[in-house]
Amino acid sequence: MLESDQKIHVSGIKDDPCAMWKALEDIFIQRKPGARFNAYDDLFSVRKRENESLQALINRVDNLMQQIRNLRPKEFNLAALDSELASMALIRALPDEFSTFTSSLLLLEKLDRTAIHQAFITEETQCRRCENDAPGIALASMASSLSNGASCGFCGVPGHQTDKCYAYQHAQQCAQENATKRRSDCDQRPKSSANTSSSTPSSSSASQAIAESAGSATVNADFHWIPDTGAAAHMTPHGHWLRDYKPPRIPVCLADHSIVYTAGVGSMVFEPVLGGKK
Repeated sequence: MLESDQKIHVSGIKDDPCAMWKALEDIFIQRKPGARFNAYDDLFSVRKRENESLQALINRVDNLMQQIRNLRPKEFNLAALDSELASMALIRALPDEFSTFTSSLLLLEKLDRTAIHQAFITEETQCRRCENDAPGIALASMASSLSNGASCGFCGVPGHQTDKCYAYQHAQQCAQENATKRRSDCDQRPKSSANTSSSTPSSSSASQAIAESAGSATVNADFHWIPDTGAAAHMTPHGHWLRDYKPPRIPVCLADHSIVYTAGVGSMVFEPVLGGKK
């Protein structure tokens, strides 16, 4: 009895049992190398199951051998068997990464040993070519990514981001070093000495010759100056007021942490005037 979905294969020949059998055989028994390979693989993979009797094991092997015989073509002989066994041993030895290659071999019309050997050599040659081309492909891919990538927001060069930019990292490091240096200069202010301008009146300096003082200045700007006797030094734009002017360059840290440098230092003599009298 044929199932309803199989009757389509024997439509028109239902009165000829031999023709029906031949039609079904051609459909369901594919005498192809791939089918025989799978049958041999099943045969060589047989293992005794748990609680299976030895007679049941023998029966399973006999059934598999019958399937193999049914898959052999009519002209199949002992020489063809030897060639197929050698070819199947080679195919079974291939690891999983050759699965695509194995599938292509099983589509051949014949598992001829010579054809299998030639296919193996061709596959190895192709794999070596792919390995040799891999570095060039990688470089081409890198070049493509550089040409198509976004430009750096700092240097404008394409192919990398700002956080990976060496120019940005170098500039950031220089800025940090400059900020550290400015803070260090602010902490190391010059100490008072005999050469700095002193606001403490001295009775002995009154007898010294005065080239020019705050009371007798000839410059018509900023004549008024209230000295702070508690300060170690003062700043003034009137360098001509200083007696012993010297041009050392000293850093001065302002309130906004910026650095300015002095044009020179010197000492100054004050003549207090009270009631119009010196």
